[in-house]
Amino acid sequence: MLPAALVLALGVMVPIEGANPLIPPAEAIETLLKQAISLQKDNQPDSALVYARRAFDLTAAEPDLSARFTADIFTGLGECFFARKEYDSAGFYLNRALAVAEKERADTLTATVLVRLGKVYYRQRAWDRASQCYRRALTIRETLYGSAASELIEVLTGAAAVAYRQYHYMDAEPLCRRLVAIAAATGGPDSPTLIDANRYLGWVYDCQLQFDEAQGYYRRAISVAERQPVVNQADLARLYGQLCQSYFNGQNLEAAERAGRRALAIAEEHLGPNDRATAEVLTPLVGLHSILREYDVAERYARRILAIRQHLQPGDDEEVSRSLAVLAHVYRFQARLPEAEAYERMSCDMLLRLFGPEDPTLLRRQLDLAEICMMSGQPAKTEAILEAALPIMERVMGPAATITVWAGNLLAGVRIRQGRIAEAEAMMREKLDAMEKAYGPRYYFLNYSLEPLLDLYLAVDEPGKALQCGERLLLLRQDLAQKMFVCSSESEKLSWVEQNPVIIPQLITLALTHADPSADSVVFDMVLQGKAIVFDAVLEEKQAAFCNAGDVVRGKIATRTGLCTAIADLATGGGGGRDRDGVRERLVRLYDSLEIVEADLSRQCAAFGTAMAERRVSYAQVNDFLPTGAVLLEYVKYAATLPAQMEVAIDPPPVMHYLVCTLDRVGRVVLADLGDAAAIDSLIAVARTMLYDAERRIYSPMAPYLEERLNEVTGALYRRLVAPVEKTIAGAAEVFISPDDMLNLLPFEILPRPDGSYLIERTRFSYVSSGRDLIRIGRQSAAGEDALVLGDPDYEATPKAPPPPTSAGQSLLASLSSSGVPGGMSTEPSPRGRQFLPLQYSRMEATAIASAIGRNGRLTVHELYGLDAREEAVKQMAEAPYILHLATHGYFSAPATESSDRFSDNPLLQSGLALAGVNRLTSLPMPDSPGTDNGILTALEVSGLNLQGTGLVALSACESGVGKPSAGEGIFGLRRAFLHAGAQSLIMSLWKVPDRETAELMTRFYELWLGGKSRAEALRTSALEILHRLRTEKGHGHPLFWGGFVLAGDPR
Repeated sequence: MLPAALVLALGVMVPIEGANPLIPPAEAIETLLKQAISLQKDNQPDSALVYARRAFDLTAAEPDLSARFTADIFTGLGECFFARKEYDSAGFYLNRALAVAEKERADTLTATVLVRLGKVYYRQRAWDRASQCYRRALTIRETLYGSAASELIEVLTGAAAVAYRQYHYMDAEPLCRRLVAIAAATGGPDSPTLIDANRYLGWVYDCQLQFDEAQGYYRRAISVAERQPVVNQADLARLYGQLCQSYFNGQNLEAAERAGRRALAIAEEHLGPNDRATAEVLTPLVGLHSILREYDVAERYARRILAIRQHLQPGDDEEVSRSLAVLAHVYRFQARLPEAEAYERMSCDMLLRLFGPEDPTLLRRQLDLAEICMMSGQPAKTEAILEAALPIMERVMGPAATITVWAGNLLAGVRIRQGRIAEAEAMMREKLDAMEKAYGPRYYFLNYSLEPLLDLYLAVDEPGKALQCGERLLLLRQDLAQKMFVCSSESEKLSWVEQNPVIIPQLITLALTHADPSADSVVFDMVLQGKAIVFDAVLEEKQAAFCNAGDVVRGKIATRTGLCTAIADLATGGGGGRDRDGVRERLVRLYDSLEIVEADLSRQCAAFGTAMAERRVSYAQVNDFLPTGAVLLEYVKYAATLPAQMEVAIDPPPVMHYLVCTLDRVGRVVLADLGDAAAIDSLIAVARTMLYDAERRIYSPMAPYLEERLNEVTGALYRRLVAPVEKTIAGAAEVFISPDDMLNLLPFEILPRPDGSYLIERTRFSYVSSGRDLIRIGRQSAAGEDALVLGDPDYEATPKAPPPPTSAGQSLLASLSSSGVPGGMSTEPSPRGRQFLPLQYSRMEATAIASAIGRNGRLTVHELYGLDAREEAVKQMAEAPYILHLATHGYFSAPATESSDRFSDNPLLQSGLALAGVNRLTSLPMPDSPGTDNGILTALEVSGLNLQGTGLVALSACESGVGKPSAGEGIFGLRRAFLHAGAQSLIMSLWKVPDRETAELMTRFYELWLGGKSRAEALRTSALEILHRLRTEKGHGHPLFWGGFVLAGDPR
């Protein structure tokens, strides 16, 4: 029942002449407006509009009605039409209200109306108008209430939402940060406003490729949402969906799947299978399953999304259009291009009908459609789409926007196919100049123009222009990679380099196809600076962390981190805002400040200064540190075939080749392409399989035959990898090898020469991550005063009495048996569910080595055997020893198979060392929990040790040098972990070397090294002695016994 006053007021709604004189029109208007507001809050917009319109009609009977009353009526009408989604009418009345409020200088009302207008323009996708309204409202309310008042929350939320929809993430960030601060101060840690504020901040960092930061904000938003008295399940599901997308973008697929499944479970349980939120959270799962090539699942989800949205909103609708684009994306992934084109075109047509030709989302979809047409070989269609869209992009998004530049480059690709080369070059140059003018020469997205321009110059055989363009691209990527590395995890660093390689294959192609010494120099420097770039960045962080510096240096390190983060934010995200001149000026100031801070740090922290110097190394500098008579062989895997020029396509994987760059002591540089990398990798895999298979028959009369068979394969590797540089290494006393990818699993020493001898018999070899390691080796010195020798761990952790150690000075070689199958050969590489067998010679080896070190007299020797050979004893070393010798079982677990958990693939958890008590576990957990003494010292735990000052780590363990190969980054496993921890050199095995020969080689190595030989020569001599003994005693020299151990790092 309506209130009595309202009934009386309604009586006035009959002809005004008959109005009840007892009810003043002003009072009736006020009552009607209140009822309209009440009905609107109850979600009854139609009824609310009836009351609001009657109030408006009554204004004719009250000519002296206050302006505030008139403005209230217009505002009420605008809000009613807004609730009915009649945005044109809503805008009409709100603009009338705004005119009245501004005329009367009613600031409070003016701000309120501006906020309402901002919401209308937002719905109309008039982003610039919406942004202007919110910014005006913000200025007024800051004047009225102060800069930290709760009244600003609504305005900041609206302004951030507009920046979000405009893709202006650099504009959104300061708004969101203010929003977080005000909401937390005025509403506490559980303020609902913090949900959207943190959501938007997560999106800001996603756009800048800083996924760890983004995920932190999404998790904060989720935490607040879950603490609400009444949880908004739809919003919670969407947050988990956005977290899923962020993990996916950061290539953390396991976490992405977990978050996506959680989002879907919330939506289906609380909202139903056909809810709008369910469709939203399915979207990132479509991308996840597409990238995993689970196309049937991806397509099923995409069709489900489309069905839900078509059911909720038949006909033209923005969300239906988005669903059509998602389905097109799935078909594009599968190269089902006709279907992809059909659905993308339907999406574009729908957006055009809804919002007109200048809609930013439509322009992005039109670019997607043009790419699909180009991929399917329809350049005429591509040209028609881009010629219509590109002028609009330039006008709406700006000539320097990334979408505009990409569209221009794609159109240039069409021009190339049409033979209009000059026109294509001019178009790309124009886009490059526009972006550089807007953001400066260090802006990341210059990539979008530089790389296709480089491809163009290669295609038309203009090597001079190609080299100039390639050098610019290289410097840009190198510079920004270093800035990104400061504010990212190791996995993010690896992801960045994978997406933005600092070894540019087009430059290698240029150098190989044109006799230009300057191109050769550029390529060699590029390889020297680009290989193991992530490894060195992590090592640099550890060195800085352990730098013996005070608060001043630590403060400067923190300042440098902040500057690099700010540069990375701007350089990767400057295009997300409109203040282009401001971005350029801020980048210049930040770079200037960074150079000052880095110069100070280089003076005050020696480790930091060395790392900075090595970062900019050239082959000429490396040559200065190359020992007399030595040669450097720098191998790198690269894409030898370029994609179709200027075309966007789902290309087959490029044909990968190996390249070797050679440098001798007089500074001669030679580049040689070694051919198909897949064929070389296959030969390495076959050779390793033959070595493992030989274990079972090596003690039989078949051993010479097994050696002959192996040499057929390794001889082919010699012809591919060494023969092309035979003249360079002829007569070299020492060869430094920087291998790449699968070459890290091949000891070059075992390669047979045409005369039947092995390479080890000709010269000595040392291995480095990159040729620039030679500079570090030349400058470093070890400082440890102790030696830690660990051997014969009690894998059962039972207090058995150990056998007496070998007496001081007794030669272990005299006590070794000359026959029999050595202990430990039957063990499997994986630690799961297995028992480690005692190593027959481990205790004798360790005690003999400890005695040899002790006799040398320089170091204090600490020995750990049996129960004392524990994981914690290694992890809790008080000081880094000069020598760390570990004689035990090593393992490397092969990557997960298709049938197993595809995400349990952390290589630092797949390799480790078995120590005391390991057999207590019937099943080892994977991943291992860092800090848990379970008898397994994983590579992940090793990487956290402080071995700064350790001169040598010797891993007398099976497969201690095996891990997951990575192109450009070496081996992920114990090798990388110990070097990360600070070890200057590392002896490791690349397969399961028999126990007897392991003990023999290790003991002899220490005798020779401590006797004055270099590490490299001592290891080589030890291996040669075993080789010669085998030939004398057994009639063969199978590399299984002597070739498995290699030296990485400092060879001195």
